[in-house]
Amino acid sequence: LVQQAIGQFDLGPAAAFSLVYFLIILLVCWVFYTTIMHMQKDK
Repeated sequence: LVQQAIGQFDLGPAAAFSLVYFLIILLVCWVFYTTIMHMQKDK
């Protein structure tokens, strides 16, 4: 089981890229959400 878990880390670059893309999308959504909230507050 441990060997299998270690084997999963061979995905290294692919997993890292997917994680980075996820964080970027999360950041973009958060920025979009905050700007919308500020625009709502100004009205």
